[in-house]
Amino acid sequence: MLRSTFKIHDKYSVVIEVTYDKVFEKKKSEYITSTYLFFPNSLNINSKTYPATKFYNDVRLFIKYNTPNYTFNDIDAGKDSLLNNLKKNTETFLNQQSEKNRSLYRDQVKMFAATFCSLLSEETQKIIHKKNKSAEALLPFLEKIVQIQADFRILVNKINNTSLEFRNKKIIFYADEHMSNSVEFQMMLLFNYLKKIKFDEKTIVMVVNLINKEQKYKKQKEYDSPKDKHIDPDNLLYKRSQLKKFIERVFFLNQEIRKDGAVFEQTVLALAAGLAMVFSTSIAFYFQRSYGNFTTPFFIALVLSYMMKDR
Repeated sequence: MLRSTFKIHDKYSVVIEVTYDKVFEKKKSEYITSTYLFFPNSLNINSKTYPATKFYNDVRLFIKYNTPNYTFNDIDAGKDSLLNNLKKNTETFLNQQSEKNRSLYRDQVKMFAATFCSLLSEETQKIIHKKNKSAEALLPFLEKIVQIQADFRILVNKINNTSLEFRNKKIIFYADEHMSNSVEFQMMLLFNYLKKIKFDEKTIVMVVNLINKEQKYKKQKEYDSPKDKHIDPDNLLYKRSQLKKFIERVFFLNQEIRKDGAVFEQTVLALAAGLAMVFSTSIAFYFQRSYGNFTTPFFIALVLSYMMKDR
């Protein structure tokens, strides 16, 4: 285990994040995690008010990969960049629309969008917390955002102009909208901070222009925007939350959860069923020999034996 964090997610839930190291040499890595939660007595949480069955029903387990090991500057640079891989998989899918190629195309779109948003957030926070800031250092960052989005949106327009089914087109549309939301949000954070510290006015204007550009793009593409007065804020937040989950789902692994002692439990149940069958069959054979086939006493005995077997 590398690190663990505990944070409040919302009014009714908390999140415990545990990060493990990855072992590439092994096909299967085994980890054992023991978690202990200690609640203050003042919360009145105990075995009576919150039984173990209720607790385990409320627990949700998610296993996911961290975002790929890229930097913000090389996400679209080089043959092995995420953007280049996305272009290759998109071309392959356009040429041969098999389910396998669709799956690769979908996952690459999600991975690119999720990685871009994660790295954008990291870079923005680095700038905000950096002690010595200069307009010259901020300019390449803002230009890189515009460049990455421009390259990605060439692909978006290309997909839009094909004869693909809409269900395949909307995958990249959702990614485009999510990336636009992320740029708008991170630039608003940066704008508020630069305004607060009274940073270089030209740089602030560039940030504002980038925000305005995204808002105009949303309107052009009919994406939901906070500037649209006809959209309910709660619905907007909910949709953005669902959009984020849809994109970041690519990093989540499939899980198979097994109950402890499942094999032993099923073996005992099988033996019990076998003994019950022996009991009911023995009674059936006995009364059949005593009363003969298809008699009323035999029928009653058979019904009663199966009732007892079932219990």
